[in-house]
Parts: sequence; C-alpha cells; structure tokens
Amino acid sequence: MLSTAIAWAVYDLTQSQLALGLIEGVQVIPLLAIGLQAGQWADRFDRRKLIQISLVGTATCSGLMALLPYDRSSVP
Repeated sequence: MLSTAIAWAVYDLTQSQLALGLIEGVQVIPLLAIGLQAGQWADRFDRRKLIQISLVGTATCSGLMALLPYDRSSVP
C-alpha cells in the first residue's frame, strides 16, 4: 500500500509518467542492495527484532507521507 501511495502522490504532484517510472525504479534499489544481507541477518539475529525494526521504519515513512499534503512548501 505504501508503494501505491507513493506512486499516486508523485503522479498527482507532477503529472509526469517519467517521474512515476523513476520513483518505481528507485524503490527497487534497497531490495537489490540489501536483499542478500537481509537473509544473513535473518539467520544470525532475532527475527522478531528485525521485523520490529523494519515495521518502525515503514511506519515512520508512512507518517511522513501522511504529513506531506499539509506542508504546502513541498508542492511545486
């Protein structure tokens, strides 16, 4: 849902298909960059703690996304 919300917000603000494609492409970079390391971390560390950390990060990003419409300085 976060990925869809980001894509929707970018397209709504820019009306640019190129910007939308770039945002979708950039969202894949963390998967490629830390995908293999995440598997090792899941084997080495407590999985519940890793899930908690990732959920806090996702919740933080979602909260910041929710605040963007109220900050009119970010809208071109």
